[in-house]
Amino acid sequence: MKKRRANARGKRPHHAMLLTSFLVALILMLTFFYIGNNFNLGILSGSFSSSITGYAVAEDINTTTNETVTEMNETEMDEPINTENLCPGELLQNKVLNSDINDSGTYTTCFTLKSGITLDCNYHKISAGNIAVELQGDSAIVKNCIFTGLGNSLKLSSSNNLVKDNIILGGTDSVILTGSNNNKFLNMTIQTTTGNSISLTDSNSNSFTYITMNSVQNGLKITGNSNNNILADSSITEQKENAVMFNNLKGNNSIIKVKISSVQMNSVAVENDNSDDNYILNSDITSNAKNIVTKNTGNVIIKNSVYDKNKFSLIDTNKVLLYETFRLNVLNSTQNPLQNIKIELYYNNKTQYSGSTDINGTLIVDLLSRRTGISESLLDYYVEFSKSGIKNTTIINANSLQNNLLLQLNYPKYSKFNNPATTNLYNSEDIKNVSGLILGNDNAEITWNNKVNVYNQDFDKAINFKNGLISFNASALDQTLNSSANILIRNATCPNTLIILYSENLYNTREELLTNGVVCNGTTDPSCISVNCQNNKLTFKTSHFSSFTYKTNEVNNTNTTDSSTAASADQAAEQPAANTTTAPETTQQSAEQTPQQAAPTPEANSTTTPENKTNTGTLFDYLIPLFILVLGIGVYFFLKKGDNPKEGKKEEKEQPPKLKFS
Repeated sequence: MKKRRANARGKRPHHAMLLTSFLVALILMLTFFYIGNNFNLGILSGSFSSSITGYAVAEDINTTTNETVTEMNETEMDEPINTENLCPGELLQNKVLNSDINDSGTYTTCFTLKSGITLDCNYHKISAGNIAVELQGDSAIVKNCIFTGLGNSLKLSSSNNLVKDNIILGGTDSVILTGSNNNKFLNMTIQTTTGNSISLTDSNSNSFTYITMNSVQNGLKITGNSNNNILADSSITEQKENAVMFNNLKGNNSIIKVKISSVQMNSVAVENDNSDDNYILNSDITSNAKNIVTKNTGNVIIKNSVYDKNKFSLIDTNKVLLYETFRLNVLNSTQNPLQNIKIELYYNNKTQYSGSTDINGTLIVDLLSRRTGISESLLDYYVEFSKSGIKNTTIINANSLQNNLLLQLNYPKYSKFNNPATTNLYNSEDIKNVSGLILGNDNAEITWNNKVNVYNQDFDKAINFKNGLISFNASALDQTLNSSANILIRNATCPNTLIILYSENLYNTREELLTNGVVCNGTTDPSCISVNCQNNKLTFKTSHFSSFTYKTNEVNNTNTTDSSTAASADQAAEQPAANTTTAPETTQQSAEQTPQQAAPTPEANSTTTPENKTNTGTLFDYLIPLFILVLGIGVYFFLKKGDNPKEGKKEEKEQPPKLKFS
């Protein structure tokens, strides 16, 4: 008995050893991770390619390189060279200036920009080069520069460039474009230059916006094969000679919203020399010694601008074409304005303008009014104004810029015909040729089959619709209205036998026509055909107009009424049966549809699962759960052995006896 207890007690150290083994494993694992993290062994990421020895060698190389660079920097600092203020020549990449450019050397060009290069002067000055900046490539940008050199500030021989927010102080020709197209110049100031502030030769579609030129010799000069160039929202002040020069060119160059003013005795706002079709639009050129000077041949066009004709110096071979604003008011016979009146203006049988009057009956239009040289001629315009086919004409010229045009519009009177189907004649394009005219009210309706003239017609007096009666005075209306039409009489009694009656006279009551009417059918004149009566609507077609009504057979009418009553009773009797038969079918159909509607759709409950999942766990993610699992199993057996010693004894009893050998 004592021996068994001793053996049982002897098994306890076995569990203690197990627990000690787990603690040792835990310490080894933590040590393993500590070494991996501190020596970059790549354990956590699954990579073991790093080397401690290589790491040390890399540190030595970096240290040596840093020392060498430091020594080189110290050597360079001994002899500093500042290149920030020198002209760099061609720019191969974008550049932002950190200081002014004051290069005293002799250079043809200080900066040369190729395609796509940006030069940002950062509001520093460039005072070097015969040409400060030259743009030889497309789509370049020059901005925030202050040019103070003695030569040319900007020269362009390329396209699609942007030049903005620059200041030019002094120099000769400031901006030169040669064979340069589609460039944009924004927000530029030019002062005290001795040549042309802006010069364009053989250049097209360039725009100069928000440009200020002050105290310059000349402003803008456009010459050669240059077209569609614009100077807009700008000012030229105190120019010594010409503010704008159109020289030896053809084509659609414009100054728009430009104010030109100078007290210099030789100042000229615009000089046009051997050039055609260039524009001065919405500009003020009056405050100059001369507003316009023309030479050789050509013309210049002024539109919506302020000028002084007494300051023109013109010749007949190079005239100024003056546009002026005309105001046309269209009124009716009672002096009320007419809106939506179409107006066409012709000159030399060619349409010069087409438009319509506004809600106030007014049309405002700018027209070429005068050709001014040594002599002046006015242009006469033929005016045609119309609505709904009613037309009138007149002639206007610059002797009267405000004109009242009278158009007598006599629309028909048809206020008694208020049915929605009635034609709206006020919207008709031509009231003298109306197609499908309909006149109707609650009693009757007429639809004409041919085009009719309703101009100045009084339908309220000539036509009268009453219950069962259409009274029509054809002699009081245009003859086009006495034509084929479809007639509808509402609230009619529909018997088995029905007769249409007509009479040429105008009647106030149906009874009068029933007394005096004559039968109308397919053989009479007017004829009445396609007679039909159902649902209390009587319809027929007539060849031309008279007054019409209908006559019924009273006996047949009574029989028809009784039959209708009987039919109604039969229908009323059949209605419940129909409802009884239909209801179960409807209920059954609803019952059949309900499960289908309530049934869930399998696809709606399906859950989309990603097809591919990549396990990105590290070694640490696998070891920790494994360690916890093993530790848990060990603790479980340890506690189980300690809490139930009898079970140990039971197992001991079941073991086979040990054999002893002597």
